[in-house]
Amino acid sequence: MRIPLKPAILAMVLALSATAQAAETSVEQAGTIKTALERYLGPGPVSVSPAGEAYKIDIDIKAMLHRLEALGLAMEPASYTMMAVPQQDGTWHVTGGTLPPLTAKLNGQTTSIVANGQSFDGIFDPRIPAFTKSTGSYDSVSIGTISDKVAAQARQLSQGQQSTSAMATGDGVVDAKLTQGNAAFSQDVAFDARKGAPSRLSIKSGPTSDVTAVEGLHIRALADLWAFLVAHPSSEALKSSQGDLKSLLREALPVFQRWAQDASLERISMETPVGPFAMRAVKVHFDVRGLTSDGMASLAVTTDGLTVPADKLPSWANSLIPTSFDLHQSISGYHLDQAARAGVDALDLNAPQPLSPETLAKMKELLGPTDKMVVSVGPSRITSSTLDARFEGEVHLTLPSPAFTMTVQATGLDKAVQTIQAKAQQDPSASQVIAALMLVKGYGKTAPDGSMTWALVGDGTGAITVNGVPLPSGPTK
Repeated sequence: MRIPLKPAILAMVLALSATAQAAETSVEQAGTIKTALERYLGPGPVSVSPAGEAYKIDIDIKAMLHRLEALGLAMEPASYTMMAVPQQDGTWHVTGGTLPPLTAKLNGQTTSIVANGQSFDGIFDPRIPAFTKSTGSYDSVSIGTISDKVAAQARQLSQGQQSTSAMATGDGVVDAKLTQGNAAFSQDVAFDARKGAPSRLSIKSGPTSDVTAVEGLHIRALADLWAFLVAHPSSEALKSSQGDLKSLLREALPVFQRWAQDASLERISMETPVGPFAMRAVKVHFDVRGLTSDGMASLAVTTDGLTVPADKLPSWANSLIPTSFDLHQSISGYHLDQAARAGVDALDLNAPQPLSPETLAKMKELLGPTDKMVVSVGPSRITSSTLDARFEGEVHLTLPSPAFTMTVQATGLDKAVQTIQAKAQQDPSASQVIAALMLVKGYGKTAPDGSMTWALVGDGTGAITVNGVPLPSGPTK
């Protein structure tokens, strides 16, 4: 669960690009820092003054975001202060305290953020440019929202810790890592009673963690692109300089080589209008490549100790409802590098459609044919109180129908049938479920250990076989 410790702190300090010198501070150097900061924040929101061995940097957050007022943003006045001390080795030691209370209104929604006991401490190297290391913490962060669609919602995080690191892997390119955790998290949502019966959603969890690793991040090119957008705040300004914009976009490609993220929550409970849900733990892994030639994205979700509201379900359902699952899937075989560059090359902000239909068609062609794209599944697993199913395979996105192979292995099918059979007298729908399970069993093969397997094959025409036996749907194989 990620909450930024400092708004735009990286953009603020990217401007400290002049070589740091551990010498007595001066008004002249303060002016140089201010001018550099304005490259990223625009004129007006920043002031810099000498403060002993440090420079005091004050950021007017309302003024910094004033360009968003055209989109309807109304920001309450707020300012943030940080200290930057030049070091002998050319780096800057940057520290900051608690973020001031923030309140913003946009599209009928009012959001307030209040932080307590917040701190930040980091070393910024302008030659990279990035924080080579930093740490941060807060005692609590509260986020409240009132809107036209949702009556109110509130989020609370406590005892947060954050650390970052970065190392140069090329000119203006870094590998970076961000780690953040909280001792507890909660969220309460009250829905608008005017649109029906009032209802609430409450989520609570114990410890949370989030680890993000980015490889090959083009941080200098992205900073230059941000500075360009600050210097060209209107559509007309961008149109008149779109040649420079396109050059900067090309420099930023492929943005990053790889982005991997692991998040987890423990002891989750949810109170919903249909009843309580709970999980002992949830883990999510996300992995994606940037705008590269070897496109790949994967997602894994693991849960343990899942419970659902039993009183809303048929009496036999508990034997089939998953108590845990471990799901893995990925997609590969697409190419974003040439498609992205073709889009940048053909971009025309002066045209009615900045990307013409012809350009979009070319980008789709460069992305690659869908029949070369592969969705991989597994190894994955789903368990209930009676069943334990494992499966894996792959799907080729062919036309007219996907071609696929999938292997499923399960234990406990007979136990599930017996458990549901015991409920059949009280619930006639149990007989229908038993019939479906027996049909599934009939297509399976029994292994020596008593487990059952199903080998599913789709040939891309719509025909599907299970263990070599055609299913009675679609074209016959």
